[in-house]
Amino acid sequence: TKMLNKTCCFTGHRPQKTDINDTKEKALLRQAVKNAIDAGYEIFISGMAMGTDLRAAEVVIEFKKQLPHIKLVCASPFKAADSLLYYFKIKFYF
Repeated sequence: TKMLNKTCCFTGHRPQKTDINDTKEKALLRQAVKNAIDAGYEIFISGMAMGTDLRAAEVVIEFKKQLPHIKLVCASPFKAADSLLYYFKIKFYF
């Protein structure tokens, strides 16, 4: 029997459009990602926009250190998005 991977996508607000601080949002995202992993999700997609998307990607990377089988897919919103992340000095290690 072929097992299908379950995929989870993230979307959310830009930092200036929410009242939730980074610490609280990351705590909520950690719980959501843990719940998804416990339910069998293995692939996580982030749009890599500032705010929730990037925080969610950071959380997945944290889990990936202990669970190397999970995957983070970065759905770049436009061709030069990686240059923008570099400009803001955001670094991710996969």
